[in-house]
Amino acid sequence: MGIGMLNSMLYGVIGGGAAITLAALAAYGLTRIDFQGKRFWFMLIFSGTIFPLQMYLIPVFLGYKSLGLINTRLGMILFYTAIAVPFPVLVLRNYMTGLPREMDEAARIDGSSDFRIFRSIIMPNCMGPMIALFLVQFTWIWNDLIFSMVLTNREDLRSLMNCLMVLQGSQANRTPNVVITAALMASLPTILLFLILRKHFMSGLELQSL
Repeated sequence: MGIGMLNSMLYGVIGGGAAITLAALAAYGLTRIDFQGKRFWFMLIFSGTIFPLQMYLIPVFLGYKSLGLINTRLGMILFYTAIAVPFPVLVLRNYMTGLPREMDEAARIDGSSDFRIFRSIIMPNCMGPMIALFLVQFTWIWNDLIFSMVLTNREDLRSLMNCLMVLQGSQANRTPNVVITAALMASLPTILLFLILRKHFMSGLELQSL
């Protein structure tokens, strides 16, 4: 359970954080920069929220097998980052659309680049929704079982839920109290993370409701 908790924390923090950062950059490009094929790229990213995640199992497994990414932490982080990008792009795109374009124009007059505008103006205004989305994606990665089972079978790379399933299979009949205690331990980090970031989470939800 200890190594599983560390692995899930690594996958959740890095994968979720990278996904939200990439989603914010993509949403900024889709809302503040004019380029050809913008609608096509948005629909391509948006399609990632339509199809059930289980349909990605076989293509991802075959692709990872050919690239040698099976049973690697890098492969797990790359997968969780990619799978967690589409939904935040949709949410952040809708939020950034409501931000006044006059801020961008004033910054460009002062000589700011697009990246400087994103870093100094857009990101601070989107911090609430981004933290709320990070909590959502971190929780999903933390609770994932099916992709962890498919992409890893090494004990030192298993996620927490994968380790919990193995523990339940071996100890449920003999020591059910151990399994219950492990399940409670598995739920504590997400609760603690929510309590730490609850102020930003609630402000992000309020901004989205507006």
